Amino acid sequence: MKKIAVMLCVLCLMLSFTAPAQAYYEEYKQNIKDGIGSIVKSPQPMAESLKEEFNKSEFKPFGIVGGFLKGSYYMGKEIGWGIFRILTFNLGVE
Repeated sequence: MKKIAVMLCVLCLMLSFTAPAQAYYEEYKQNIKDGIGSIVKSPQPMAESLKEEFNKSEFKPFGIVGGFLKGSYYMGKEIGWGIFRILTFNLGVE
């Protein structure tokens, strides 16, 4: 009888710790999805900045180099943010 009571207490204790983890499942899944989406969409700023700088510049080779540098910065920033979201999916961003 004593073993059954101990096992019942242990079971209740285990369930009390797993319930909060299940409550945030949707938020965790959304954080991972946002991180992967950010990584997948990261080349987009590169193309946009190349086009923008190319059209703005008078000497086109400088526009290409400037757009490449600016796009590389924004692409790296997006990749870093996506990796951060994936690695810290269970921590709140706020």
